[in-house]
Amino acid sequence: MYEVKSVKSFMGTEGYGYNCNLYRDGKKVAEVVDTADGGAVNFYWEAKGEAEDFHQYALNLPMIDMSKFGLADVPQDIDTAIGGLVDEYENTKRLKALCSKNWVYKFENHKSDEIACFKKNHPDIRKVIETKYENQIVECINDRFQKEN
Repeated sequence: MYEVKSVKSFMGTEGYGYNCNLYRDGKKVAEVVDTADGGAVNFYWEAKGEAEDFHQYALNLPMIDMSKFGLADVPQDIDTAIGGLVDEYENTKRLKALCSKNWVYKFENHKSDEIACFKKNHPDIRKVIETKYENQIVECINDRFQKEN
């Protein structure tokens, strides 16, 4: 299982870049830098063989859907795989921040990436929300982070 930690984002000449550490099963395997200059992502591997393992991991990820451009789907590579891990990390960080001051929900009648936020301005607000929308709630996003606290 791969994950990234210590993600630092910055503005480069071609958009946003980042540097981070890549971990496999809790062990650091690489430092990664995307300088956002239009070039490839730079991987600084900790041990021999890690690059090949991550390449195989990337190839086993779902294909990139290019149908909206009228093109055939393409396989992932190490650049898109690490980009996906960084995006996941950043999205989780934003969700955690949002959940700190709000009750955040997914509802069945919303789009898959759409969420609803309710301010934590009353001690019983969660109970009120879940009573009112009982049959429409798919998930309370806050529950994802309860075990971590």
